[in-house]
Amino acid sequence: MSGLYNLSKFENDFCGGRFWDFSKLWDFEQPDFTGCFQKTVFSWVPLAVILFFTSFELPGYFSSRNKNRIIRLNWYNALKLILTLSLAAVNIGQIICVGMVDGDDDLSTREVFLADYLFGASYLLSHILSFCLLLLSLKFGVRASYTQFIFYLVSSVCEATVFRSMILRDETSSTVIDGELYLMGCQLGFGAVMLFLNFWADCAPRITDESLKDISNLCPESAASIPSKLTFFWVATIIWKGFRNTLDTAMLWTLPPSITSSGVVPIFDSFFAPSVEAAKKID
Repeated sequence: MSGLYNLSKFENDFCGGRFWDFSKLWDFEQPDFTGCFQKTVFSWVPLAVILFFTSFELPGYFSSRNKNRIIRLNWYNALKLILTLSLAAVNIGQIICVGMVDGDDDLSTREVFLADYLFGASYLLSHILSFCLLLLSLKFGVRASYTQFIFYLVSSVCEATVFRSMILRDETSSTVIDGELYLMGCQLGFGAVMLFLNFWADCAPRITDESLKDISNLCPESAASIPSKLTFFWVATIIWKGFRNTLDTAMLWTLPPSITSSGVVPIFDSFFAPSVEAAKKID
């Protein structure tokens, strides 16, 4: 009983309500998540996503096998940088908006809790990381980022759910802070545009692997966007050629040296040979 009391006290002090209420999803004509669930999970999940995938993607930027460097600033990546900064500005506005009514005695304004601050702060940190990742991708010649695409896909779903809930609450009660709905709409709109932009890859880097310069029919995977890679849409051109004509070796793409046997086997041997020698010593 003590555990249930402490949990309820935590919910009330942290976000001002129950964290989970199954009846709101099942028994209502318009199903919805609790405000506490939205202010926590729907902001923490996008942050966890960008942190998780960045930890796997970022080492590849600094890898010695990445020979690409410097993508020129153009309208595409400049727009992404501006939108990301705009998203961070919106999150700062959300924190300020919450802080302005914190402790206000106005009965028409809902009470503010720590979860309200963490909602904006979590997204602010996410968008700062996204901005830093964009700058690094320009420096290290990364044309498309799995982390960016997955982050904006997840965050758009979460933001759309929160925005819908705000609209419902604004219609039925006065629990939405003035400006909160507008800022959330801006965040959803900017995030949706960022997701849309990530359906294309950036332009080619200025500095590339010297071994690629003599290849005239290079495999287009390196220039494909993340959705194209995930769906193998970049293969569609050669499939269409094969459907219309008989393919011959001249039509096939030349693979980058880094993924041919001459490029992969030495890397494999560098790890495999020491393991074999260590196993011999054990025997």
